[in-house]
This record gives sequence, C-alpha cells and structure tokens, in this order.
Amino acid sequence: MPEIDARTEVPARAAQGPRERLAADRAAMNARQLSFGALGGIGVFGLYLAQNLLAPGLEKGQWQNNAYTLAFIAIIGLFIALFCFATFVARSASFRLRAIAYALILGSILGLSALITVLDLSLGTRDFISIFAVLLAVCVFVSAPPGFYLGMGACSASGFILGCAFIPGGSQTVYTVLTATVVVSVSVGLGAYLDRFRVKSLLAAYALEDMSLRDSLTCAYNRRFLDETLARLAALAGRYREELSLLILDIDHFKSVNDDFGHQAGDAVLRLVSASVHAALRSSDVFARYGGDEFAVILPKAKLEDALTVAEKLRSAVAGLSVPGITRALTLSVGAASLAKGEAMGAFVARADAALYQAKRSGRDRTCADGAPPGRNR
Repeated sequence: MPEIDARTEVPARAAQGPRERLAADRAAMNARQLSFGALGGIGVFGLYLAQNLLAPGLEKGQWQNNAYTLAFIAIIGLFIALFCFATFVARSASFRLRAIAYALILGSILGLSALITVLDLSLGTRDFISIFAVLLAVCVFVSAPPGFYLGMGACSASGFILGCAFIPGGSQTVYTVLTATVVVSVSVGLGAYLDRFRVKSLLAAYALEDMSLRDSLTCAYNRRFLDETLARLAALAGRYREELSLLILDIDHFKSVNDDFGHQAGDAVLRLVSASVHAALRSSDVFARYGGDEFAVILPKAKLEDALTVAEKLRSAVAGLSVPGITRALTLSVGAASLAKGEAMGAFVARADAALYQAKRSGRDRTCADGAPPGRNR
C-alpha cells in the first residue's frame, strides 16, 4: 500500500505522543509569535526613527545624525525581513527553517546590541533602551526551550560588551552594562517561566483531548472518533479520487469467554487483541473500538485487495495469542469493504458489516470481502 500524504493523514495528530504534539504546537505557536515579535520590532524602531527625524539630538546633515538615521532604517528593514521569513516559517514544519529563524534573531540581537551601543555612547543619546524593549518582547512572546532564552541573553550581553569596547565611556559604560544585565535577566526569567507554564497547559490539554477520543479499556479510539474520521477521510477520498477501505473485526465466541472465565478475563482478551492489532497497522491507519467485542480499522489509500491482505495479517496475529487462564484459542472474523464512488457512509459501513457476518456464517476465523458495486474510485 502507498504511504499517506498530508491531505489524508487526518488522525496523525491524535496518534502522536505528547512530545511530538508539543513540538508541533510549539512550531506553530513560534511561527505566529515570531511574526508578532518582528512587527513589534518594526514599531519600536519606527518610533525612534520618527523621533530622530522630527526632533534629532544632533543637527541635521551631520554624519553622526545621518549614520544614526540610516542605522534605524536598516534595523527596520531587518525586522521586516524577519517578519517575512517568520510568515514563511509559519507554513512549514521544517526544523531547519525554525533553527534558521532562531539563529537570525540571535544574530540580529547580537549585531544590533553592538551597533546601538556604539551609536549611543558616541552620540550620548541613550536611545539604546529600545533594543531592550525588543529583547524583552521577543522573550515574552516566543515560546522556546530555556536554552534559547539563555542564548538570547548571552548574545545581547555580548553585543553590549562589544559595543562598549569600541567607545570607552566610564560611568556610561557601567550604566549600559548594568541596564543590559537587569533587562536580560528579567527577559530570560520571565520567558522561561512563561514557557514552562505553556508546556504544562499544553500537556494538560493533550491528556484531556486524548481521554475524550479513546476507549478507556483498550486504548483504541472510540466510536465517536471513528465516525468523525471515517466521514472526513471518505470526503477526501471522493474529492481526490483515492481508495479507502474499512475492516470490521469481531472476536469469535467472545461471549463464552466472559461466561466461562469471567469478565476480567474478557477484559484481558480485549486489551491483548487491541494491542496486537494496533501493532500490526500503519501509523496512518485508524484503529477504533466499534462496540462490545468488535473493532474497526480505516485504511486510507488502500484498495480492497490491500485491505484483505491487512485483514489476513491481523487475523494471523491474533491467532497466535494466548491469555493466562484461558484455554480457548483466540480467533478473529473480519469483514472488508472498499468505498464506492458517491456511496453513502451508511451503505459503506453496512457492506463491511455484512462481510463480517458472512465470515461468521462461513465458520468464523476467516476474512470475507463485500465487493464494491460498479463505479468504484479510479
């Protein structure tokens, strides 16, 4: 069977672990917040540029004033470029792009800190406070690991020290370094605290979301998730003229297991069968508890022949299982169906269910397929 692309991998997010989901949410969050931070930088430096143009500290025309103005124009241009890049990153989950975005921010902070410090110490305007405001905004709005905050603080402090090295300023230099230390410390501490709070909130939300989507006994997806996902994938399959198959599995003679060995033994059978079936599926397949001792598997981009191959694989996996205290062999009956073009969802599920009952009437421990009517996709 072919691999699944992004259009049909609808349940992939729910199937991810907390770490993968946290990384994905952080990436999306950072893309938005990088854009906000870049816009904030444009606004802050734009105000200082306007101040310098309307009420310059030095006479217009002097090279220092021109250099000061050009510096702020260059800074605004840099933050506009960062904003455009962050907007581009928002559409990609590439780790490399996110790393480049972080590197650009760190490099910008280092270079701008040194530049503004040199200009402020040489002209005595003390407008370098603006870079602190941007640094603080970036730390607050960008959700990143603490190492990024520490790197941001180190780049900022290095930039100020580098700038002060060019212009000996006595008490001015001390004032600059002290201000940098205070603001960087506040930025790093506040940013790290907010990131820890974000992580805890996201993990709690994941736990609640997962509980609402899964069956508590088998850890398979529940019926509500199955119905919603099947409808969504069926719509995508019809739109893009792709295959979609459905398996319905039933544990043979499960009622007698409960009657002869007790409901705890029956629960153990359900958990073991669920784990074995789930382990044999692709990450893009959707495995859910259909009801009672029945399970369902949605197979995106799978023809009926592929679905029958998977069904035999699942049946064989369960046939080799044994549960302590239960002497009866475990077997599966499986019904398979492939979605027909324009077919209603109820009819699709009914055909898979009819194939399951055909397998049970034929002696159980086997797979049966309900042939799709004329007009199948492709």
